[in-house]
Amino acid sequence: MSRPDVDAANALILLSQESDSYRKAGEAAAARFTRARHVVITDVLAGNTIDTSTSIIITIGTEAAQWARDHAPVEATIVGCLVADFESAGLTTGRTVHGVLAGVPAADQLALIREALPEARRIGVPFNPGSPRGQVMLDALRAAAGTQWSIETVEVAKPDAFADAVQMLIAKRVDIIWTMPDSSVYNQSTIRTLLQHSLRAKVPVYGFSVPLVKAGALLGAGVDPQTQGDQAAELALSIVASGTSSRRVENARHETAVNLAVAKQIGVRVSSSISGRATHRFTGE
Repeated sequence: MSRPDVDAANALILLSQESDSYRKAGEAAAARFTRARHVVITDVLAGNTIDTSTSIIITIGTEAAQWARDHAPVEATIVGCLVADFESAGLTTGRTVHGVLAGVPAADQLALIREALPEARRIGVPFNPGSPRGQVMLDALRAAAGTQWSIETVEVAKPDAFADAVQMLIAKRVDIIWTMPDSSVYNQSTIRTLLQHSLRAKVPVYGFSVPLVKAGALLGAGVDPQTQGDQAAELALSIVASGTSSRRVENARHETAVNLAVAKQIGVRVSSSISGRATHRFTGE
């Protein structure tokens, strides 16, 4: 597909790198801009220059957002998506970078667990104390939990200690094991270990993504890259139309998932309200 003349473009979609998820987010953003009759170009971060006529920049990933903050035309509106943590990336101070958060709010996750498992009160969390991002997510969970939930944590300093950590949580008789998108804790091996041990002990797992629920977690919520891209473009158009100068950051529109085959296997009855409105229902068929 040929790219429009850069001089004619007024919307730029900048990917941090070439990846399937970033490309899907970019395509969704481009589609919304095209419907709004904006001329769009999509590029991948690599020594780029931005024409001064560019009025809107959608960045996909942390690196692109940081680069646009430092190099974009002064009058351009920047909206970032698929950024793990706007604050730690330095995007909440200085030049205004609007954004769509890439995670699901902890309060929404707890609400989903409570609706699915009304009797659940004890949440087990494997976490790496050396992971700043993991600590931020754990703090958010604790803040959202308040006094209504008991948060039981087990430290996982190294991946080879993960199986023991899961066994310790199971021994503490937690009602559900909560996972977070922290690559210092979770990889293919540790996820497989978690699902094997939890199924054997009949302890449900809350998954941080739809694929994790499909793989064997009982329920969970996650963010779809295409939805992120579309929401970022929608936010950018709204900001330009309103003329606001204040930073706007929105929670992500997220998808929910439930694995009914796992529910049957571990003897858990998931409320009909959850299974009825879940975006994804996995039955094992």
